Amino acid sequence: MENRELGPLIRQERLRQNLSQEGLCRGICAPSYLSKIEQGQAAASDEVVDQLLAALGLRCCRDREVLEKGEALLAEYWEGFVREEDLSAQTAALYELENQLLCSPLHLEFQVFLFLEDCRSGQEEEAAARMKALRPLESGFSPRLAAWYNYGCYYCTEEAAYLEAAFRLWPTAWVCYYQASHLYYRGQYSAAVEKAQRACTMALEEGNLYLLVWSTFLLGSGYVSCGDMTLGEQYYRRAVSLSRGVDDHPRQMMWYNLGASWLERQDYDRALRCLVQVGELEEELTAFLLQQKLALVHAHFHQEREAVSALHRAEELLGRLSLPPEKLALCRDMLDMAAFQLRPGFLDDPAYEGALFRLWRDADRLGFGFQRFFGVYLIALCQHQRRYKEALAISQAMNRELS
Repeated sequence: MENRELGPLIRQERLRQNLSQEGLCRGICAPSYLSKIEQGQAAASDEVVDQLLAALGLRCCRDREVLEKGEALLAEYWEGFVREEDLSAQTAALYELENQLLCSPLHLEFQVFLFLEDCRSGQEEEAAARMKALRPLESGFSPRLAAWYNYGCYYCTEEAAYLEAAFRLWPTAWVCYYQASHLYYRGQYSAAVEKAQRACTMALEEGNLYLLVWSTFLLGSGYVSCGDMTLGEQYYRRAVSLSRGVDDHPRQMMWYNLGASWLERQDYDRALRCLVQVGELEEELTAFLLQQKLALVHAHFHQEREAVSALHRAEELLGRLSLPPEKLALCRDMLDMAAFQLRPGFLDDPAYEGALFRLWRDADRLGFGFQRFFGVYLIALCQHQRRYKEALAISQAMNRELS
């Protein structure tokens, strides 16, 4: 590691302390030379760099053992991040080295790590502040590190331009997969299918089984959402086959997504056959949604005992969910909407219509596609009450969302 990698740190700290270049380098080096050091255009001697850092109240960590350990931990972190693995061990070990790594040749990479950790842990204010602080240093990033930074910016802002920048800097299956996911969760299903196909090809070329599985799975979701259940299930089963013996989650999510899609199409027989095969889910929000959908299916078949059992399990899960109040209120409306369907004449109950309307209006706060799911039920209610113009307006609004 060269001293030129410490230039951006010197500039960052100098600006933070509101010092001029002349004020910092007086008696150490010429301002023009400091400018080159800060821009990474000059590899200054240890003596000059250490004097500049000392003038800023910093001491450079040059301990080879510490640096090698930090470098190895960061490499493990990035690899695990792509695979969505449990990173608690690497994160804890890196935080133990924080003081040393923040003033070392690894400082840029470590600061981007801190940025992504703020993003992942939901510390929005901290992430936004770090995102702003890192922007002036971006010119000193390697293409790969700049891609990670842009991904963190996307995580904070959900602006697709950051993913596009990340892909230009580091065109890999990982970035391509997130581009496809971004399109999918905004209802741009055809574009998502195209991008997911490219992610599959890149994952295969890179030998990345994890991304191949989930890009293939996303391809299945895209086709299902486009209305092609046959092709969607074909890709789902391919993803499940690829992950067999390694990860059961794709199998569970295949049956959940197929069941939800058949339920949206009001095919209750197929929906039930799929949903009962999901099994126990670790992710509590998806587990809650599974029980809510099972309650809807059982209520349709007048299987009151099974429906009530599913509602009770959903109620327990709801009590454990850590969501903002407005999202918890939507989940409560989902339970009420399913419970109403156990009552005679529920389609004429104003309270049922109220819960359903709130879900139709606001459920996309939980993710794109929820509004369309509840819109189907709201259309059925309007048709039952012979409010055909309203049913048509809801249907047209749903079609506009997908166009």
